[in-house]
Amino acid sequence: MKLGRPRPATGAGWLLAATSVGGSHLLLAPEAGARHGYGLLWLVVAAHLLKYPAFEFGSRYALATGRSLLDAYQQAPGPRNWALWVGLVDMVLESVGVLAAVIGLTASLAKASAGTGSLVSWGVAISVVGVLLVWRGRLGWLAGLCGAMLLMLAVGTAAAFFSALPDRAELQETITPAWPVGAGWLIAAILGWMPTGIGVSIWQSLWIVGAEQQGGGVDRRDAAYLARGLRGFRWGYGLSLVLALAFVSLGATVLRPAGLMPHGEEVAVTLSKLYTETVGPWLGPVFLVTALLGLLSTVVTCLDAFPRTLLQTLTKLFPERGIVADRRGALYWLYLSFAVIGGAALLAAVPDPERLILILGSVTFLFAPVYYALNLYAVRCLITDPALRSSAIGVAWAGLGLLALLGIATGLLYTTFTT
Repeated sequence: MKLGRPRPATGAGWLLAATSVGGSHLLLAPEAGARHGYGLLWLVVAAHLLKYPAFEFGSRYALATGRSLLDAYQQAPGPRNWALWVGLVDMVLESVGVLAAVIGLTASLAKASAGTGSLVSWGVAISVVGVLLVWRGRLGWLAGLCGAMLLMLAVGTAAAFFSALPDRAELQETITPAWPVGAGWLIAAILGWMPTGIGVSIWQSLWIVGAEQQGGGVDRRDAAYLARGLRGFRWGYGLSLVLALAFVSLGATVLRPAGLMPHGEEVAVTLSKLYTETVGPWLGPVFLVTALLGLLSTVVTCLDAFPRTLLQTLTKLFPERGIVADRRGALYWLYLSFAVIGGAALLAAVPDPERLILILGSVTFLFAPVYYALNLYAVRCLITDPALRSSAIGVAWAGLGLLALLGIATGLLYTTFTT
């Protein structure tokens, strides 16, 4: 992936942000507002804050060592390659579901934009377009499209938000964190997919390594290089938080009073009301096209990242096999075909992006503590230069985040199976 110099890691940061602004922001955040008003606004903030170190560690490790997190996972203490096997199982299980959910949401946007067709037919069309774009390669345009999409979506969402400011009395609900009855699945999904699954930090490290290989050598002793790379990540991550809060607020002020929920094949039509009911009808088509292009870039990112990560993992598990870890190998296309066909079949069986994202977000949340612990191990034990490691505050922050996720996961499992 050609992101170019002199800021390859900055492009990777925007790719992470664009991957984040998908199902979690466009579906889960408005649904939280529509169902519970501002009662879960604190959870969106908590998800970003608790998971921040895990994503920061992904960028930091790649920038400091020139290697991906898969290399770090291979060195994790315990049975040989256990972390790689866990990641492989997780990826195979989730790839079909993630593609079904992301393609389904994109298809809903396409259907609403065109005003015709079915969710499944548009899903098939988007899958074909995505595969063709991956086949053509030269994905350097993706970083630019991600940045443009984020900017346009941010501007449109800001206009909608300031046109429907939250009521101050209702905002007082956020002072004391609420745990609404029956919201367990939504809470787990938000913690799993907000801003995105922690497993995406592996993609993040692969993007950085790939960008460095395309851009030439770097001086890892140069503190400015690390700072520049982390700056790009932080800007993208911060924008993700701001947009998520705006979407929760719009769900509370627009969808909740009207009794609307973003689910089913017409989910995009419901989401467009966040803009048409606040700014004006003219903003609806702008949102649909902007979100459609943005999610198409997310589809292409996932289509390329899943098989690429699979091959990178297999080269470490079976170094003697001589596996080609890029698009030139047949295994890349075989796995890509499996994921796309499986995703289309799942979307046909469950033509509801909101339901798919709720389930997948909850599953992702269960894997989050494992990836979190592995990323913490990578930056504390495998970065040899003390100046490039995370600070004591960052490590303490990570420890708090990891314990919090473990505690919430335990509590959700207990309440799910005992009530």
